[in-house]
Amino acid sequence: MFTRRSGISSVRSWQLAACMAWCLAAFVVVEAACSKRAGPVESLARAPAATQAPSASSAAERPPSPSGEGASADVVSGLGLGAKLEMEARNRPLNTPKAEDVYGAFEKEGFALTEKRQHVASVFGANYCVGAKSEDDMAFSVCEFANEDAAKAGRKASLRSLGMVPNREIVLRKKSMLTVRQPSVKTKASEDASAKAVRIFANL
Repeated sequence: MFTRRSGISSVRSWQLAACMAWCLAAFVVVEAACSKRAGPVESLARAPAATQAPSASSAAERPPSPSGEGASADVVSGLGLGAKLEMEARNRPLNTPKAEDVYGAFEKEGFALTEKRQHVASVFGANYCVGAKSEDDMAFSVCEFANEDAAKAGRKASLRSLGMVPNREIVLRKKSMLTVRQPSVKTKASEDASAKAVRIFANL
């Protein structure tokens, strides 16, 4: 049986429920507004981190180090391949056999070289590297380092990281490093060619 008291209780329950629904809706609206305002602040806070890495163009425009020490590792690591090769070409050391002179000496002694191309030098801590191939499936690489200690460290790094590659020989001359790789199956001709290349390099 419906009474006045039960009717009042029902009205009050409905009013309480409506009030709670209104408060919840207001909270959602406020929270959404705050989230929208927080977005730009958050992105501004992250902006300086995005500008810390040097651009390829600005880094590549830096002049080579007068001491021949080459580009710093943090600058080189932030560059693309083309800019990295360009920077390495501009930071070649002095007073050491240069790659083009080594290959020129090889060719004078009868080596027919092809595919002479610069490759990334910083992998082994070098300033500049150029690879080449010969017609008898021999492969060469000449790398130039900032100093003799860096060349010794580069040789150790190359032996350690590429130790699984067969028939490789790595020799040093001043601040330069020559890598000679014979075919996977050695021949008398490839052994003679390897020994000849090492001898030429040692006399430069």
